[in-house]
Amino acid sequence: MHEPGSAFEELTPAGVVVGSPELIRVGLPDAQEISGEWMGQKLEFFQGSSKRDWYALAGVDVGAQTGASQLQLTAKLRSGESHLELPIEIHAASYRTEKISVAPGFVEP
Repeated sequence: MHEPGSAFEELTPAGVVVGSPELIRVGLPDAQEISGEWMGQKLEFFQGSSKRDWYALAGVDVGAQTGASQLQLTAKLRSGESHLELPIEIHAASYRTEKISVAPGFVEP
């Protein structure tokens, strides 16, 4: 079994904000399969061509709460199953907004 500190994870982009997509990379070279869950979303991991890293895509909902969250991983290893929790901090986003006007026919057809 792996100790929790034996895996590494990397997020792209590194700064996680509400409304953003994330590429998650987990380094567990001896894993045969990895599954996960983050913020109530099931994650599908695929193995990279190097056979050392596993990847998943996830999105942070625009309504997500900021603060600490946990990425939960289950890795199937030759020696058994390992469960890992990796902390991810979610930050507020600052998106530019604009006010626009359109004819009522486009809003109320």
